[in-house]
Amino acid sequence: MKNILVSGHNFKKKYTLFCCLLFVIPVFTLSAQDKTRMSFEVNTVIDLSGEGIGQLENPQSLSVSFMGDIYIADTGHNRIVKLDAKGNYANHVGGFGWKNNQFDAPVDIFAIDGLNIYVADLNNQRIQRYSKKLEYVSSFGGSKLTELSIDASRTSNEPLGYPSGIAVSSQGDLFYSDSEKDQIVKINRFGKKESAFGGFSEGRGTLRSPGKIFVTSRFVYVIDENRVVVFDYYGNYIRDVGMSVLKKPADITIDKKDRIYVADAELRTVVVYDSAGNFLTSLLSHAFDRPVSVDCVLNKLYVLDGKAASIIVFNILESGD
Repeated sequence: MKNILVSGHNFKKKYTLFCCLLFVIPVFTLSAQDKTRMSFEVNTVIDLSGEGIGQLENPQSLSVSFMGDIYIADTGHNRIVKLDAKGNYANHVGGFGWKNNQFDAPVDIFAIDGLNIYVADLNNQRIQRYSKKLEYVSSFGGSKLTELSIDASRTSNEPLGYPSGIAVSSQGDLFYSDSEKDQIVKINRFGKKESAFGGFSEGRGTLRSPGKIFVTSRFVYVIDENRVVVFDYYGNYIRDVGMSVLKKPADITIDKKDRIYVADAELRTVVVYDSAGNFLTSLLSHAFDRPVSVDCVLNKLYVLDGKAASIIVFNILESGD
């Protein structure tokens, strides 16, 4: 296993990036004073760039269940890969196509509860659902939006669009980013479209290119160009986060203290904000090629490096002032 934390990039590029961020980060430093200090210690590096059945190509998303199992959208291979809690290959499903158990550019995955695995199958304009063992359960989308339940006999005439991000709330509602209409769609736990928000008429809450999302019991966080847009659970605009720092945010996750972690593919780091959107820290001391996805489970931060095809697991360390 090779250690991707030793940068293979030109030192000058990394130094220039660091210097640029030094002019931005102090703007937020005062607002972050008197808060818990955070640091990150490498726990594990999972290298999936070699040959073999577990090798990844252009992975775009990972999701970690509460049991520690890791599910990856292996976009280049049009499949979903499951690793166990130790990072060992366990199973996969997929291959290019439009039938059940096939994908055309799976770009996001949600597996937090460990029982239901949802996959945003972008070019097939649908979302597929699997069990924790990657056994096919149901799908909805394509030409028609079908039920979220195992019994998918009822249908709706509502098109799904192109799902670029997906999340399921603790209440059982499913949210997805429609990159065709630049909006977020909420599907209730009964499989019916309940609302859509973020459209062109919503002022500061207007989305221009929605991507990955994260949902809590109170808020919906959406990656949109160079910012994170925060809505309440009902789709009302709350605030922007990170516009003066973020360049090309790729994914977002929220920990139990409502801290916001954003993987930025252009900055090649993960930026951390408090619940109000104030800058806390970043992982500038760690070298990534292209961080595309993040997840946070049990005081561990998982970062998927899409270019290096590796997962770096960090212990989140905290100390009071």
